[in-house]
Amino acid sequence: MSQGTAQRTARRELLGAVLACAVGASLALFAVGRSWARGSVDTGLATVAVSSSGGSVAPAVVGFALLGLAGAVAIFATRAIGRRIVGVLVALGGVGIVVAVIASAGDPAGALGPAAAKAAGRTGAEVTAASASVWPWFAAAGGLLMLLGGAVTAARGPMWPGMSSRYERAASSGETGSTQDQRPVTSADPPRSAWEALDRGEDPTV
Repeated sequence: MSQGTAQRTARRELLGAVLACAVGASLALFAVGRSWARGSVDTGLATVAVSSSGGSVAPAVVGFALLGLAGAVAIFATRAIGRRIVGVLVALGGVGIVVAVIASAGDPAGALGPAAAKAAGRTGAEVTAASASVWPWFAAAGGLLMLLGGAVTAARGPMWPGMSSRYERAASSGETGSTQDQRPVTSADPPRSAWEALDRGEDPTV
């Protein structure tokens, strides 16, 4: 494989890993704001429908998803061993999301407990017809994407190009050009010498 082909492959891997982390984290954040469990509770006066969002059922998902978004940015900013550490952290965040989803989605009645107690005005209110929505599994899919992106980064990240080095080269070349453009004008320059001669009352053409 030629050097140019290897560089293009590395850039594609870098972009793919960043997208997996960012999309996975965004999907988990979106899903955690939806209703994860629905049911009904008998308040003694009527049967009231209750529901619980992912944020109340599995609040840890929010933290793990924010970790994934921060990791997507950090993959660009880090290099070598630092990038590998970021990949491991993002992968662990993805695992955390999946575990939190499995723990909460398996017990929709328990997830509705706080909402049922609030609706009935007492603790221990019985929840009936409890069911889980599909949104927890969207969050789990986001966690799997984070796991994939983080694992690829941990394994391949040190071999990817560093974005900071490209910016440093561009900044260095820009500074060099500006230094050349800003060469101080001396009195030896003909236009300035002519004006100075006129200020002294001399004829610059002599």
